[in-house]
Amino acid sequence: MRYSKPARRKTISSKKTTAPSTTGACRSEHVEQRDFVSWWRKTQPDQIIGIPNAGRRGKAERGRLLLEGMTAGVWDLFLPARFTWIEFKRADGGRLSKEQRAFGEARIAEGYKCMVAWGCADAQAQLEHGIRASWKKRKKSS
Repeated sequence: MRYSKPARRKTISSKKTTAPSTTGACRSEHVEQRDFVSWWRKTQPDQIIGIPNAGRRGKAERGRLLLEGMTAGVWDLFLPARFTWIEFKRADGGRLSKEQRAFGEARIAEGYKCMVAWGCADAQAQLEHGIRASWKKRKKSS
């Protein structure tokens, strides 16, 4: 007897929507950072550099990147003209790892500015109004 694949279910609609999600799910760190970089390139004259992180990679890819110099804890973005490192976190969660905290503290000791941004809007606000001294997320005021 021959095996046959089960039939695919038809979707209700093949239309793609651009409507915002109504599930209330938080935007990922990737989306927040992507939007910030897009905003930066449209509005700022100076360069922004993205740093690839370990993330979810296969063993071979991870090993290759480690040999090329990828280091745990390095922050996500660097603004050379402003001597500033930026670490992105989701707007509603996340925390610095021990390696990220150590990296930030070492850069501050070298004279760099270091900013933890809780989403795109927070990053924009900190750059416009001053970088917060604390790397902890501010609690929402009620």
